[in-house]
Amino acid sequence: MILLVGILAFTTCSEDEDSDSTMRCSKSQASFTSDSGTKLDLDTQIWYLEENDIGGGSVNLIISGSITGDRATIRTYGDGIINDSEIQINSNNEFYQDVPVSFIATSLPEGDIVSNTLIFVYNSMDTLKVELESCTLRY
Repeated sequence: MILLVGILAFTTCSEDEDSDSTMRCSKSQASFTSDSGTKLDLDTQIWYLEENDIGGGSVNLIISGSITGDRATIRTYGDGIINDSEIQINSNNEFYQDVPVSFIATSLPEGDIVSNTLIFVYNSMDTLKVELESCTLRY
């Protein structure tokens, strides 16, 4: 059974101002709680594009925060592959991780890109499922 009750502290995006084209943006803090009390607090969400040497690239996400649970995973996508990876949680149930969320081996599409991912927080028999969506990134 998957439960989701989300409480967003702020839902605004801000673009980094160091370039005319937005290849990086950040979202405000957010908090999500299931009906059973499993919680995900996100302090940082920084979304960015990264080009590889052969013209492809990836949408990446730097996340930090904390959970009330036993473990957490993040779902990544790329060229038809879906993968759930462990989020490394320290002894205080906090994390900081830089994750390639989606990737394209050949060429990145030009124009606006919006990417999303799922984070799962597991606490005994309860699972909190949170969908995150990037700001609009321009390539």
